[in-house]
Amino acid sequence: MRMTIKCSIAILENNHQSYLFSKRKKLPYINYFEFPGGKLNEDEKPYDALLRECKEEIGIIITDAEYIYTIKQRYLDFDVILYIFKINTYNGTIRSQENQEILFLDPYKMTHKFLQSTFRILKVLKLQRNIIISKIGYQNISSDILNTKNNYMLRIRSFDYTKDEYEKIISNASMSCKREMIQLIIDHPFENNSELDFSGIHYTSSNLLEVDKINKSRYFLSASCHNIDEVSIANNLNLDFIIVSPVLKSKYKNKKCLGWEGFKKISEYANMPTFALGGINPRDLPISINNSGYGVSGITNFWKR
Repeated sequence: MRMTIKCSIAILENNHQSYLFSKRKKLPYINYFEFPGGKLNEDEKPYDALLRECKEEIGIIITDAEYIYTIKQRYLDFDVILYIFKINTYNGTIRSQENQEILFLDPYKMTHKFLQSTFRILKVLKLQRNIIISKIGYQNISSDILNTKNNYMLRIRSFDYTKDEYEKIISNASMSCKREMIQLIIDHPFENNSELDFSGIHYTSSNLLEVDKINKSRYFLSASCHNIDEVSIANNLNLDFIIVSPVLKSKYKNKKCLGWEGFKKISEYANMPTFALGGINPRDLPISINNSGYGVSGITNFWKR
């Protein structure tokens, strides 16, 4: 049986994109940089472990910490459950209490070695709760969708387009998304076009095994999953999030829907945030969260008419 370790992680940001890291002094991954924090003691709650570790490791008393999410990172021989907390305020001066090197670093700009989970954690911090998926025949960013008040990510599907048509749509959409600060998700394998500007790469369930495992990728790596077997593959790949369907409604008449109970079962099995898809409405977000999901996604109900 694989060993599972539980850890609370403290995110302390300085001047945007610069985060506090400490340098490991022990195996495994000696000399790698990691976020402050550490293992939970037996029967210890994640928040209590956060307070204890921050005091013991960097000498500060946390006065306000925001719980972000929990993910599981699969390493070669063991798993780590990571309870992620963003530190808003604290008392004291940050100073190593264990003779470790501590620095504010931007992992994307440094040549230091970082734990594999670092980049997944940073992407969770940027993850929105709503994913809007393009309609069939989609050509341009709609003014209605850009004016919506919900924070969201936009996935443009490549179905029914030629390669040239899809890349033209992405090229046009990326300018609007960049201006409106919308994270744009495109379908694999179009990420291979170096001229396209996007925030994430989405894999269908049929091409899950083609996922390019780039530990330091700035891109969100996501996939469509419909059952436990597909989620198991996504877990092994340490994806950033998955879209689970069909929850309430299927486009195929004979396709059985998961329902919220099935969605919850899959979400609890997944090592990453899950989004409900299939007959979902933006106001279903609290229901998704109550069923162990992270967010909601959809087509018809998410586009303003």
